[in-house]
Amino acid sequence: MRCYIGETVDGCEENPERLLALHFGEHGFVIPLDDGSSLGPESAHMIGVDENGWPSVRGGIWIW
Repeated sequence: MRCYIGETVDGCEENPERLLALHFGEHGFVIPLDDGSSLGPESAHMIGVDENGWPSVRGGIWIW
């Protein structure tokens, strides 16, 4: 998953009880969100970008 850091998410699908699917052009991956799949308090988090394109909570923050 590290190869996707800094890449633009082209699309996503979310089913809060089952999964989060992120799409990066022709590539993507699925993160399971069910209670039995996570080993900690969160399964994924995403930080948006500010007006200059830099990662910033001003661009939004999502935690699953």
